[in-house]
Amino acid sequence: MATLLSLWKIPAATDNAVLIVSELLTNAVLHAPMTPIEFVATHGDGVLLVEVRDGSSIPPAINPGLDTEDLGSRGLQLVQALSSDWGWIPLAGSAKSTWAVMPVRGAQINP
Repeated sequence: MATLLSLWKIPAATDNAVLIVSELLTNAVLHAPMTPIEFVATHGDGVLLVEVRDGSSIPPAINPGLDTEDLGSRGLQLVQALSSDWGWIPLAGSAKSTWAVMPVRGAQINP
């Protein structure tokens, strides 16, 4: 992810983007094991879209009763905090795409 953002000349977005992608991929591995997992990133018009597709139709959900002493289960909270928007859409079969959008405007874009 960091290399891709550097090639796209938006390296200032790297830390948040890497964390978001890591959380989305981790959720896919944990909740859709043994299914194909695909990562897609696109950017334009001042935004970065990251997307993880997996073979589970179960929607991702933030755990509202999360105990602050519990390890884990905070991935989607981080995604929500670091992105301007996030969500999921069903795909063909029993698959889904979980996505997040981040602004990459102004000082984040290197000439």
